[in-house]
Amino acid sequence: MALLRNCDRGAALDPVIVDPILESWTGIKKPVSQRQTGAVDPLPYEGIYENNLRRVEVFRSNSGLTMRMSARMDLLDNDTNKGDGPPPLPLHFLGDHTFETVRTPGTPPMEYKFVQPDSAARMQFLAAGLRLLVRTE
Repeated sequence: MALLRNCDRGAALDPVIVDPILESWTGIKKPVSQRQTGAVDPLPYEGIYENNLRRVEVFRSNSGLTMRMSARMDLLDNDTNKGDGPPPLPLHFLGDHTFETVRTPGTPPMEYKFVQPDSAARMQFLAAGLRLLVRTE
């Protein structure tokens, strides 16, 4: 199966088209993530993560851990990350160094997983979908 999409709202098709087809083929239902309550230590996650496409700044805010994304190159015809990019997005803790946020209104939450802590317990990579971003600061 292939679903080609070239817009910032393409992920909205997953729960209504992709997920039901994959479930009917495999019999496996996509798990629903549960947000965890309580404070999360931001120190392992704060920093700047980059790859050739995106730059993600993770920082503390009044609402907890927050991310600000910016595009390093244009990917989508109607990409909302052009210019100054979208406003900062709150990260919601799911457990196991995994967070979620809604990048584009009307689309399902996207998960972000921080991986490979260094000797100071600071995460060195951010996995976002099928992309991996390395900590640069």
